[in-house]
This record gives sequence, structure tokens and C-alpha cells, in this order.
Amino acid sequence: MKHHIFTGTIITFVLLLSGCSALNGHFSNNKNKNGQFSQLSPSETILNCIQKEKDISRAEYNLMLQDTEELYAKQPNKQHTLKMICLNIHPLAGYSQFRKGIQQISDFLLAHPNDTSGLNGLENILDQLNRERVVRWNLSIENQDLIEKNKQLQQKAAQDKNRLTELKKQIDQLKNIESIIKNRDN
Repeated sequence: MKHHIFTGTIITFVLLLSGCSALNGHFSNNKNKNGQFSQLSPSETILNCIQKEKDISRAEYNLMLQDTEELYAKQPNKQHTLKMICLNIHPLAGYSQFRKGIQQISDFLLAHPNDTSGLNGLENILDQLNRERVVRWNLSIENQDLIEKNKQLQQKAAQDKNRLTELKKQIDQLKNIESIIKNRDN
């Protein structure tokens, strides 16, 4: 009986601790030098969120984004801001959302100058990724333009070939007319 009470107390204590950690943000499994669990940095929180949500479907992502936007609009606290950043830089995010996520990181850094651990590096990586996306997008547009020009040139070449064939027929007809006229004159 005492064993069941002790086990129940331990389970209750663990559940309370995990509930407290959920209220106060994410905690890592690392202990600091005092033997206490250390709170994750904002960059770790964002990266853990992306990892946790990496396999969600588009529908789940859209629902999660909508819910988080509503929470953020009602109460724009640190936790909701980090979740918004996570969802805005998520692989399922569109380009404008991705840019918004990078801007939110910049805004977060300005608002929380003491919480910059790793976040500056994450911002730099995302900026570089954004530049690569823009270059790739520009190359894609350039490639589409070249494909379109190639199609137009092929159509023009086909039209020119048809025109040459028609001109050749007209020349042959003129030669025939000329030879007929010469044969009449003789």
C-alpha cells in the first residue's frame, strides 16, 4: 500500500513539473552547474519546434498557424512570438511568411537583447537561405524567359521554313511561265 502511495506521489510530482515547464517555456535535458534544468534559448526553442513539427501535413500546418496567429494577436508574449517564428520559417511556409519570420527574429532581437544566444546566427543563416531562394527564383524566371524565347524562335523558324517553301514554289511557277513564254516565241 505504501509502495502505491509513493509511486503515485512520484508520478504526480513528475506531472506537476512537466506542467510547470510547459507553462514557462521549453526546457532542455541539460542540467546547469547547479544541477537544475536549464531553459532553452530562443534559437533552441525555434529549432526544436521546427524539428517537432517537421512531419505535419499542409492542413495541420495551416490549422496550427491559424491557431498560433490568434493566440499571438490576443497575447503577443515571448512564447507565442517564438512559435510564430517557428511556423513562419517552417518548410511548409510560403515565401512571404518566410520573410516575415526573418523579420520577427530581427524584431525579437531588438526587443530581447539579452536573449540573443544563437538567434543572431539563426538569423544570418535564414538571410543567406533567403538570398539563395531569390537567386534561384531569378534563375527560374530567367530560365522561363529563355524557354519562351526558344519557343518563339522555333515558331518563327517554322514560319520562315513555310515561307521559303512557298517562295520556292512561286519561283518554280515563274520559271515554268518563263519557259512557256520562250517556247511560244520560238
